[in-house]
Amino acid sequence: MTSPPAAAGLPADGPRADGAAAAGLPAAGPRTAGFAPDAVAAVVLAAGEGRRLRPLTGIRPKALCPVGNVTLLDRALARIAGLGLAGPAAVAVNACH
Repeated sequence: MTSPPAAAGLPADGPRADGAAAAGLPAAGPRTAGFAPDAVAAVVLAAGEGRRLRPLTGIRPKALCPVGNVTLLDRALARIAGLGLAGPAAVAVNACH
């Protein structure tokens, strides 16, 4: 496998200060710093004003609206947990609108 060419003005792959090169890990570029290539993560898209769910969203955020006494967010997180992803290191929730 060959390395991609270095972008103009960016340093080429070389030894890393944290010893990753000695451990056989690829050098981190500006876009891959701190990212493990085999890492899997999940993002729950729970944003929005919830206009189509009014009047339910008049008193609570859309992600916290219950369906069968279980919130939409809890349902999404349970499905993701079933895939083995749990906790803040593996799951992010976008709740901004």
